[in-house]
Amino acid sequence: YDQGRRLAPFRVKLKPQFKGRVSRVEILSPEFDQPEKLEFSVEGGKLVFTVPEMGMYSMIVVSYGS
Repeated sequence: YDQGRRLAPFRVKLKPQFKGRVSRVEILSPEFDQPEKLEFSVEGGKLVFTVPEMGMYSMIVVSYGS
């Protein structure tokens, strides 16, 4: 964490941890009042999404189901 520097958006490709359909990808951060939904796709069996610019830490939550 560098208080004077923000991290540029970056693309993430990861292998889903569980079997089943990914229903939602969200980002949680002290910079947001509420979780924010992220657009995502599945390409070649990998979950792909872009993490937006951030100045603090963030946590990504991947939800499975309908």
